[in-house]
Amino acid sequence: MADASTDSDIKPMLADLFDAIPRERQSTLRQYLNQGGTFGLIPYYLTALDSENRATAETTALIPTYAFIASSVHDDAIDEIDTRDSDRKEFLNSHVTGGDIVFTHLMEELRSLPDEYDVERITTKLREIGSGQLREEAVSPTNPGPEELVSRTEERGVTWGELPLTVVESGPYSSSLEAIRVSSEETLFVLTVIDDIEDLPQDIHNDVASLPLAYVEKSPEEFNTTQEFLTYFLESDAPEHLRELAVERESRIETALERFYEETPHSDEAHLGAALDALEWYQRTICSVPVDETVPPSRHSEIRNCLAAERPEQERLVRDIVDDTPIQVPITDQLLSGLDALPSSDVARMFVLLTHVETLVQRNLTTSVDHALDNLRDTVDTLPDQSG
Repeated sequence: MADASTDSDIKPMLADLFDAIPRERQSTLRQYLNQGGTFGLIPYYLTALDSENRATAETTALIPTYAFIASSVHDDAIDEIDTRDSDRKEFLNSHVTGGDIVFTHLMEELRSLPDEYDVERITTKLREIGSGQLREEAVSPTNPGPEELVSRTEERGVTWGELPLTVVESGPYSSSLEAIRVSSEETLFVLTVIDDIEDLPQDIHNDVASLPLAYVEKSPEEFNTTQEFLTYFLESDAPEHLRELAVERESRIETALERFYEETPHSDEAHLGAALDALEWYQRTICSVPVDETVPPSRHSEIRNCLAAERPEQERLVRDIVDDTPIQVPITDQLLSGLDALPSSDVARMFVLLTHVETLVQRNLTTSVDHALDNLRDTVDTLPDQSG
């Protein structure tokens, strides 16, 4: 895991910040770096697919990566300040200044983009993200219905989902990104809903109106404790409504990705090369966790053997890997036929790296409504006794 890394494992990226912050906070920064790099995979892949310029692909990938890290570090200053006492000032200084340092790296990447990129378009999107977060904090605790809360949830997910694509579209990318945009936005919508389920105890405590609350008739104020309300919530129809909402959005993701593959002018070999390069970039430049830690050599062999086997075994392998990712790539005959025509060593390496990234995501992020509900059930018995 990232927490087990030593000083020798620290990537050159953000070395100035690692040197400046206390050792006990370095593992959190590594985790944000590992997570933020996943935001860079899509722009790297699309830029490499369209232009084959790997240097520019890396620059486009680092912009959303740094934006995520800076936002996460700043968020910690907001979310954790109430837990601080004697070190309150030092804690704020290290997080606010640390986030600012990360943002200077983002500015450097913007400056290094080729001249044909519209940098103002990217900075406008960054300002939209900041403004949206300010509006979110300013929302009054009214009793909005499902439609309004769905709209708010979409806005939260869409804004972050648009950033990687905005970076790509600000340059000379030649193909339509509408299908990828839909897939990205719907994926982040589902992940936002999942996050809201897990954050329900904190949202109730802070009097925040989140989407899960829209599917129950009673409000937390009608119960003596938060535990009583959450028990009522879990036994109500709300979980099923949230499952249905997620299934609906996941079907949109599948339809959008099918359309992207149908419309793209690029060959299977080009898609594989761009995807593999993006995953190699992530592991080489971003990630502090060795691949063998998440994908043991025995799994490497299993992947190679499945790819060399008959179609049913290939399909089982692909389905096993795809089922673990928030983005449900449609497993079509065209996709499987394309695998047969590609270099088996490259395909195996891509699946190993994809499994690695998925495992890291699973460590830090819940990716299904059912898992979020299970986590909420586990939380109920551990909550402090406080009025609802």
